[in-house]
Amino acid sequence: MKWSQFVSLAVAYLVTLVFLAVISIYYAFPHLMFAMVVPILFAGLLYPRRMYLMMTCMLIPASLVVVQKTLPDAQDAWKTMAALFVMVLATAEILHKSLVDRKRAEAALRASEERYRSLVENLPIGIYRNTPGPHGALIMANSALARIHGFDSVAELLDTPVGELYADAAERARFSHKLVLEGNVQTEELRLKKKDGALIWGAVTARVVRGPAGDIEYFDGMVEDITDRKQAEQTIAEQQAKMVNASRLSSLGAMASGIAHEINNPLAVISTAAEHLAGMIRREEFDQALFAKLVDTISRNGERIERIIRGLRNLARDGANEPFSPKSLRSLVEDTVELCKVRFRNHGVELVVSDIAPDIAVECCATQLSQVLINLLNNAESAVEGLDEKWVHVAVEDEGESIELSVTDSGPGVPPELREKVLEPFFTTKEVGKGTGLGLSISKAIVDRHRGELFIDEGSPHSRFVVRLPKRRLHVAPDGGVHV
Repeated sequence: MKWSQFVSLAVAYLVTLVFLAVISIYYAFPHLMFAMVVPILFAGLLYPRRMYLMMTCMLIPASLVVVQKTLPDAQDAWKTMAALFVMVLATAEILHKSLVDRKRAEAALRASEERYRSLVENLPIGIYRNTPGPHGALIMANSALARIHGFDSVAELLDTPVGELYADAAERARFSHKLVLEGNVQTEELRLKKKDGALIWGAVTARVVRGPAGDIEYFDGMVEDITDRKQAEQTIAEQQAKMVNASRLSSLGAMASGIAHEINNPLAVISTAAEHLAGMIRREEFDQALFAKLVDTISRNGERIERIIRGLRNLARDGANEPFSPKSLRSLVEDTVELCKVRFRNHGVELVVSDIAPDIAVECCATQLSQVLINLLNNAESAVEGLDEKWVHVAVEDEGESIELSVTDSGPGVPPELREKVLEPFFTTKEVGKGTGLGLSISKAIVDRHRGELFIDEGSPHSRFVVRLPKRRLHVAPDGGVHV
């Protein structure tokens, strides 16, 4: 009942009582007033919503009293009995209606509670309520939560301290601290335990419930078992690592013959220079200019072989667990490009590398970043294979807090309808047997891990792939802050 309705009914009720009191005093008929008002007031307390009917029932016997006094010849007995009869009937109807409505309300409440209980019990996710603190206890839980934690019954689960349901006490403490600070937490992935100690993963969503004084009364939450999903993610990660390794070996295979030739050439130069030096020693001739020239030739070719070997080592080793550390971008690009020179030259492709400042360094995993550049160079070489004009250009631009490494080829560019697909796994435009479709997707995954981005320059008239990387890798601290 609304407040305005209650006030209007109360006023009408009081007016009716005053009217009856006046009639009772004026006609000296107090016994009828008492017999009429008391039961109806009792009924009104039990069922106030029937107030209009009660007022009507009181006005009927009051009218009979007036008739009795104004018509002295009329018989009093039947009038009094009629008034009392009407009053009793009205009171009985009110009481009956009150009891029926109350029973209906109680039945509806029981049905609603049963529906809610059934809903909570049949949900596939765990529902719980527990007290806060390091020694918190479960107040309520459903069957799904008991099943998730491997308990035979909810009662057995309720007897278990909350701390024993977490795999790591420190992780639980961090979660509780975050929950208290923020008031609610959404799908926090936590390591939990089963009854037998087996590790499971749960996505926990919870909120803080506070009392009138503002103190924490309990935590309400739900737990979704995501163990299967986490295991699937681990399997996917392992498969991705295998694909990265396969792509790396594929790149090595594509360059194997060229690399052997690239090493043989400087070795031949070194061998020839060494023979000249040996001849000078045998003849006991010493030409200082020639001697310096031969030594410089040996040194330069030795450095060339060193760059090739270093590039091979970077590409061949598994960089999945390699830590991030500052690397000279100039050195990384030169070592990687050295592996491709012979292949490009054999296919008639001009490979141009712009001058890179020696002080540009980027925090990265050198092995993985070398693989990205190798993949981009291999794709560029394949793209220009059938063109009359064949060239590939590698450039690095310093943008302050980040760098841009770009590989551009003489091709007409990636068609608009293919730009969204070229970075997807297993997508390739090459002939069957000439490509796996993994190079660009793996490169994108590596760049994402470096918190950068790999994209196609849509404004370039040629095919231009750009890798944008921060010079320093941002680290997210446990408190939510960002540090470098």
